[in-house]
Amino acid sequence: MEIEDECQECKKIGKCGACPFMLNWVKEHRKMNDISEVEKIIKEYYNEASCGLFFNRNNVGDKMINIYNKNGIQIDICYDYRYFEIFGLDSLQKTELTKFYENLK
Repeated sequence: MEIEDECQECKKIGKCGACPFMLNWVKEHRKMNDISEVEKIIKEYYNEASCGLFFNRNNVGDKMINIYNKNGIQIDICYDYRYFEIFGLDSLQKTELTKFYENLK
């Protein structure tokens, strides 16, 4: 569905903003944009962090540098041991990003 299309639930054109269908579409569209942006960052920094992708904080005190923080998503990089830490993704986004990362190798 494009944002200019008629909403099948409320029959309004454009951003009706009231019906659950449109609100869900907007939410899903934002998620797709977020993961696309995260993929660009991962690809850009891949050579500096090609040893791993993690979705939890390390507990050994590795020095982390934040390289992205937007819409509740945070990407940190450890240059010393060449890995990413990523926070704020749901399980589907984590799966998609893991596949994307593995295909960069």
